[in-house]
Amino acid sequence: MIQYIFEKEDNIPLRFGTAKVGNLLRPFVYFVRPKGSMSLQEFLNNNPILGAVQDNFNMQQRSQNQYELIFDMHELTRNQETKGKETWPYVDYICAVLNLYAHMSLGANVKAIKQLQGIGLDEAHILLCIHRDTERLTINEKIKQMYMFLTRTMFIENDPIAPGIMSKNRCYIWEKLLPNSKTQA
Repeated sequence: MIQYIFEKEDNIPLRFGTAKVGNLLRPFVYFVRPKGSMSLQEFLNNNPILGAVQDNFNMQQRSQNQYELIFDMHELTRNQETKGKETWPYVDYICAVLNLYAHMSLGANVKAIKQLQGIGLDEAHILLCIHRDTERLTINEKIKQMYMFLTRTMFIENDPIAPGIMSKNRCYIWEKLLPNSKTQA
């Protein structure tokens, strides 16, 4: 599954990143569209709500049109319940993809964790998303919940010394196990 998702750019459903907007660091999500079969205008016509909230804040991109569909998570959260701009289906989609990524990294799957860090899900991005909301940066609670689950699977349950090995303590004090046998011998 991991190999299939990350072998081609078009298979990766979402990419993530952070960018400085003014003097504030903000998390962004990059929607990946199949470039061969769908133009940017077709994507925006099929997703009119995203076309209305699209604001890429003149982010620096490595190459022209590298990521055409850049969305600020704060803006997606802010417009979630706004009539005519309901972004909750996209918030649900982002949560579903984050849930998939978290399940891929269960059991300290090092290969999956490295791939996820390669698409922008690094510690800095995750910590920015789960940080306490402020007036200038608010992230949806459902998205935060998925980021917490992702944090647990990628970093907390990931034991770098012995991944996936469960050990049982087999250290015994023989005097306490067999106190009578030593005194009788």
